Amino acid sequence: MAIEFKHRSKTYRADTAEEAAALTKLLREQDRAEGIYDDDNYTEDGDPVYRKVWDVDTFMELMRNLGDLQRNFLKHLFSKYEVPSTAVRKALGLESEVALAGVLSGLSKQLKSLNLGSGDLYSVAVKWSGKQKKRLFTLNPDFQTSAIEAGWPDEWEKRKNSKRA
Repeated sequence: MAIEFKHRSKTYRADTAEEAAALTKLLREQDRAEGIYDDDNYTEDGDPVYRKVWDVDTFMELMRNLGDLQRNFLKHLFSKYEVPSTAVRKALGLESEVALAGVLSGLSKQLKSLNLGSGDLYSVAVKWSGKQKKRLFTLNPDFQTSAIEAGWPDEWEKRKNSKRA
């Protein structure tokens, strides 16, 4: 007997309870990647309750306190989806995952000062290919929207370059 459940107003069917649980977990992970939070906060129809974290003021507060590597990390993820950690390391000129972890640790400290966590800014998906582990980063869409509203990164780069000239 099939198990039916709703998520975001769509009906899903699974053959077993295990399949339903796995599909529910996957759908909620996708919600988090899209900036929808709070696993325990879903409507009766299975729709997630959206909690917006980022606005221009919060974006500006974070950016004021970031170092160059942290800002470049965000810039590299901006307007991309699922950026591999190897590409991030290369773009930042880092030689190891440990060095990248240091950059992310500093970023987490800045987020904590705003009462936010790294999951409020980006998500990390882990995919395996055989014995190879691949970490993929995705920025929160609200962060991207707030960044665009603040003119980041394009207008910021223009201003920075015009000050040099």
